[in-house]
Amino acid sequence: MHELSLSEKREFYSSLLSLYEAGFSYADAFSSIESSTGSKNLNAIAACIRIEIQNGTPFGQIMQKYKQILGVQYALLVKAGDGAGKLEDVLKKVIEEIKRAQNLKSRLISSMIYPVLLFLFALGVLLFCKFFFFKVFSVMFSGGICPASLTVLAIGAFVKILAVYALIFGFFIVFLKNGRAKRAFLDFLCRHTFFAKIFKQYFFGNFFSVMSASYDAGVTVTESTAMAAPLLKTSKMTAGIAKTQKILENGGSITSAYAAAGIFDAAMISKIATGEKTGTLGKSFRSIAQDSERKLQEALDILINLMNPLSILVIGVMVGYIAVSFYSNFYGSLFSSF
Repeated sequence: MHELSLSEKREFYSSLLSLYEAGFSYADAFSSIESSTGSKNLNAIAACIRIEIQNGTPFGQIMQKYKQILGVQYALLVKAGDGAGKLEDVLKKVIEEIKRAQNLKSRLISSMIYPVLLFLFALGVLLFCKFFFFKVFSVMFSGGICPASLTVLAIGAFVKILAVYALIFGFFIVFLKNGRAKRAFLDFLCRHTFFAKIFKQYFFGNFFSVMSASYDAGVTVTESTAMAAPLLKTSKMTAGIAKTQKILENGGSITSAYAAAGIFDAAMISKIATGEKTGTLGKSFRSIAQDSERKLQEALDILINLMNPLSILVIGVMVGYIAVSFYSNFYGSLFSSF
């Protein structure tokens, strides 16, 4: 089974919460989810959990076993809530976290749609000119043009354009299935491009939001950090949070552990230090998450505002290329005909 999508996780935990509040036993709750869901993945995981429960496996142990499918941070948070007798409160926090993650993801995706579509449109126009429009002049001046030759040229151009797009999408699909390649590309974006701020704030927002929810649910900082660690996706972040986990496991202070990671800025460390001194770490984590989301929104607004001048620039370059190529092909074909 593959990891559930965010929408499937939201359905899973929302259904579990409503059934738990209605007084259903775990076995009956997952049996109900299994029979009512339209998702094959959700149906399969609900059936597996129901069977485990009927075999006498503790619920917390089941959540630990299927954490990769249910979302590591969410499954471990539910496990902690079940052990502490706060399952209802924890499920509500998990659902809020999933909603927040969905909103952040949709904002991030919506900001990327326009530049991607602009690139694909510009590429299509340039390929059309190269494979069809400019070649018409060569056929015209070399031996005249007829409907049949024009049709053959158009079909050939259409096939070539489709082949280029198929190659691009094929590469994209292979790339998505290659975890190492995705990590390398993400590292590049987060180090050398404007998108660095966007992705960094997105990851930090997710991380500290889960830290806040788990800490408020009674989970220790060490365990909360382990839960939220998978949300930091880049190599540098992964290495940094590993240092933090090691210091926490060895009994070091929370502030020194997070400072040693080398990935959190001074403002974040200052808020963590304040929370550690005053006993309000949950509030500090929540404040950092809110700051990260605000900075993410600001970065997305800047990106969206840049799209208009960028689109004008791209279209201008495209028109200039077509004009230059048109005249060069036209006069080249004209002179070669004499």
